[in-house]
Amino acid sequence: MILSLARMEIGYEQQGNEGLHGGRMEGVEVGAPEADLAAALDSYNTSFLQDLPANAAERFRIDPPDACWPSSWRSRKLGRPAWPRWISWTRMPSSPF
Repeated sequence: MILSLARMEIGYEQQGNEGLHGGRMEGVEVGAPEADLAAALDSYNTSFLQDLPANAAERFRIDPPDACWPSSWRSRKLGRPAWPRWISWTRMPSSPF
């Protein structure tokens, strides 16, 4: 499922870029967003990401993330790795696509 979600997100990005490029090739001018629109998007993205763990915990009736990993936050402050030892990014395939 994770691989399918990653492929889907990559596909969305590719199709969006192809559409943007195709529009520009047809003479469509794409301007920069107004400052207030860009600020509103930044604010939304920030609040969405900050509230996501608590909202997910409430929606799915699970413990909030900070209840699950309190030692990882403490260890990060002490300079030790925050991830459990069994997680190794070096064992991940170089490209699943």
